[in-house]
Amino acid sequence: MQTVNVYIADDHEIIINGLIELLNKFNTDNHNHKYINVVGRGETAESLMGNIERDDVDVFISDLGFEGTKGKMSIVKSMLEVNALANIIVFSMRENINTIIACYQAGAKAYITKKGSMVRIFDAIFTVADGGTYYAPGVLDKIGLQTLNNPLKGLDERDQQVFIMLAERVEVEAICEELNITEKTISNIITNKIKPVLGVNKKDFRKKAIALGLVEVSL
Repeated sequence: MQTVNVYIADDHEIIINGLIELLNKFNTDNHNHKYINVVGRGETAESLMGNIERDDVDVFISDLGFEGTKGKMSIVKSMLEVNALANIIVFSMRENINTIIACYQAGAKAYITKKGSMVRIFDAIFTVADGGTYYAPGVLDKIGLQTLNNPLKGLDERDQQVFIMLAERVEVEAICEELNITEKTISNIITNKIKPVLGVNKKDFRKKAIALGLVEVSL
């Protein structure tokens, strides 16, 4: 029997409990000699990071929106900075394709939306545990199309991160810490890169990002 040990992290206890119930049902109903064993859970980024180096965890299933994290990808990056070998599945409410792309670029091995079919979480767990990368149906096509039609293609990766984080209302000090740059550098990026490419002032970054589908209105 193939057994995969998972750690679940989400800031909503009801989500963790629901996912554990779903995984337990899989263990009861499946006839494929596969078993998913939940070896830990956490409701804060601190709890998750305190367990990220555990060698008894095969797959980490994590939400993105923990209180105190700076920028939507920071938790994935933080996990991999501590444990470069961590197998991470992002389990999130966010359906924005740019968020999904950013997660894969940050090093996540799978992205499952909480609104999608829960059957996919089983496929993702075993695919990632076996060393693969899992893409939900249709995601690869969307990623390819979005890459071709990237509205930020005139900006390099760091400039794009600055724009999106500002649009998400992340404080400048937090952006400096996250990207290891100075406030002067951010100011130069805004003036010399973002404004010329997108044609908007800083006060309209959020509105522009929403219009481009880069930021969800609920943020």
